[in-house]
Amino acid sequence: MPDEATRRAVNALHMVLLDGGSDALREVLQNVHLLLEAPGADHAAEAFTLITGVARRCPERAQKSVKAVALEVRDVLVLRCLSD
Repeated sequence: MPDEATRRAVNALHMVLLDGGSDALREVLQNVHLLLEAPGADHAAEAFTLITGVARRCPERAQKSVKAVALEVRDVLVLRCLSD
């Protein structure tokens, strides 16, 4: 069962996916979701790398929501690093 931070990150991801976006953005967000569902800080680190890359180059209309996802993913990464 995912922890609260992971649930918040996944919920934020779903909100961005519901808003639409390009196929490339959707694919990256789905990959981030899969990485968050996997255990361990290494998967969370990879998810954070992906989402921060997207946040830097996504369309302006999506930046606020993608940055919100990045913050949630960062929280997951920090918590997993502290618990490993």
